[in-house]
Amino acid sequence: MSNDYDPDNPMKGASKCPHCGGLGIVVQNDELRAVCGLCGAPRIKVQVEGITLSGGEVEPLTLAEKMRKARFLWRTAGVFGGAASGFGVLVSALLALVLSWGWGVAGLIMTLPFILLTIAGFTNASAKTAKLRTYVDAAWRSAARDVASQHRGGVTTRTLQESLGLSEAGAEQVLAELAVDDMMRSDVTSAGQLRVEPVASLRVDAGATGASKTLAIEDDLEARFEALEEAMAAEEASQRQVKR
Repeated sequence: MSNDYDPDNPMKGASKCPHCGGLGIVVQNDELRAVCGLCGAPRIKVQVEGITLSGGEVEPLTLAEKMRKARFLWRTAGVFGGAASGFGVLVSALLALVLSWGWGVAGLIMTLPFILLTIAGFTNASAKTAKLRTYVDAAWRSAARDVASQHRGGVTTRTLQESLGLSEAGAEQVLAELAVDDMMRSDVTSAGQLRVEPVASLRVDAGATGASKTLAIEDDLEARFEALEEAMAAEEASQRQVKR
C-alpha cells in the first residue's frame, strides 16, 4: 500500500476503484484500514498472487462508503449549524446590550433552528460512524476468511499483513475478530503468535463396511443427519453379520 509508494512510479499497483471508477492506488488509513487514494472510499486489495476474494466484502464496503458520505454531510451540517449558532448568539447579545432584552431574546429564538441543526448534525454523524465501522469490520473479516481458506497452515498477523497490505495493528485487530468466527478455530504457534484457520471437515466413518461421508462445516443439518443415519445403519448391519 502506501508503504510501497514509489515516487518514480506513482501508479505502481494501481487498480480501478469500484466506488469512483478511477485508476488509483490503495493506501493505508487509520480509521478504515485501507482506502482509495483518489476518493478516500474504503477498499480491500489482495497484495499477493494466488489468493482471490470471494466477493463477500463487496456489499459491506458499498454500505460503508454510503455511511462515509452520509457522515460527511451530517458533519458539514453540524459545522454550519455551529457557526451559524455562534454568530446568532453573538448578534443576540449585541441586540440585548444596544437595544433591549426583548431584542436579545428574539435573536436567540431565531438562532434556535441552527442550534438544533448542530445537535442533529453531530449526533447523526456519530451514528453513521458506528455503522461505518461495523460494515468495514465485516468486509475485512470476509477478506481475511478468504485468505485463511486459501492459505495452508492457517493465517497469522504477518500473513494478513503480506496478503492484504494491512498495518501490524490493523492485521492484529482483524485476526482477533476472525478468531471468534464460528467458521474458524484458533491456536497459538510455538513462537507465541495467534494463528487462525478454517474449522476442519467432520468425517463420519462406518469402519469395515466402507460407508463413509465427509461433511464440510457449511453443509446443512439435514445432510449431517443423513450421514449419521447411514453410518448407524451400516454399523447395525455389520453387527448382525457378526452375530450370524
